[in-house]
Amino acid sequence: MNNPKSEDVKKVIDSFKSVLHMATRPNHLHMSETTVVGHSHECGTVHCHAGWYGVAMIEKGEYLKDVYGRVGFSVAGNKLAEDLGFNDRDELAIWARHNPKIWGNVHGGAMFVLECAFESPERNLGAENLQHIIDHWSEVYDRLVALEEKDRKDITSELAILPVDETLDTIKTQVYETVY
Repeated sequence: MNNPKSEDVKKVIDSFKSVLHMATRPNHLHMSETTVVGHSHECGTVHCHAGWYGVAMIEKGEYLKDVYGRVGFSVAGNKLAEDLGFNDRDELAIWARHNPKIWGNVHGGAMFVLECAFESPERNLGAENLQHIIDHWSEVYDRLVALEEKDRKDITSELAILPVDETLDTIKTQVYETVY
């Protein structure tokens, strides 16, 4: 299972940020709230991690309804996972559980059900609001960028190095004489 790409995580962060202004109630994050009802999110309805992603997608014009016409954490969680390159929310949660150094803690598998999935030294209670969700994903983004930079192949050793006594003009002359 591959890591999500940092640029995809950045898009997820930007989606959460786009609806942060709607998260006005003090307790607007509730990890066991499973459904986004209609457009009630506009008046400060409580949502879970996936629910807020669903709200962001609704605001972008996405149709994320289940067979009952509701936007639930299942549909929104699957969309979040898909946008990060996973098949579904379960695969995303498994990735987070198996990659605690990238996710940031050992509770990543519970990202759709428990606040502790977003624990960090700065957030010892986990996620208490949407800004905490954004902060956590931003930390994941930073770790992925660092990992991607480390994994980038250094080709400088493979570049041709001119011997001290040769210049570019010497090489051009040698090539010219070889060709003609």
